[in-house]
Amino acid sequence: MQDPDGFIVEVTQLIPLPAQAAASTGNLFGGSFELSIADTEQTVKFYRDLLGFQLRVGDTFNGNKLMADTAGTPGAQFRQSSGQIPGTSVRITFIEFKGIDRKPLQTRVQDPGTAILQLRVRDVDSAVKTLKAGGATVVSTGGEAVSLGNRRLAIVRDPNNLFLELLPGQ
Repeated sequence: MQDPDGFIVEVTQLIPLPAQAAASTGNLFGGSFELSIADTEQTVKFYRDLLGFQLRVGDTFNGNKLMADTAGTPGAQFRQSSGQIPGTSVRITFIEFKGIDRKPLQTRVQDPGTAILQLRVRDVDSAVKTLKAGGATVVSTGGEAVSLGNRRLAIVRDPNNLFLELLPGQ
């Protein structure tokens, strides 16, 4: 499905249902995040080396026709790399496609449909320094972390044009 901003929403039913489903009063009991990427090696290096993600890297491209057709990418091959966002139970999956036309998005924070992944960090300024040294573009005012009241935060762009909002841990 697509939401009103054009994001693809995938709904999955696990059989049998996991124990956490019993604790939910509604139909929804979990979530994860998937991102189409330009280059697996570059993306894994960024998230592993600069942010500490432990990722299982997809080593081959899959030509599963049913999955490609379901994703609206007939004829494509894809490979997935995934892991948990550190300190959470949220799973993140990076998907690289080949064999079809691909065009990178260049959105701005204020553009409707722009994705921003919020990450809590121990030290925003230290994280910004590490990310800048690794080639990330800081889009916050002045290319640095900014103060909002008594909080520091920064917005950086990853190699795939996903915005990461770095927030202090609480």
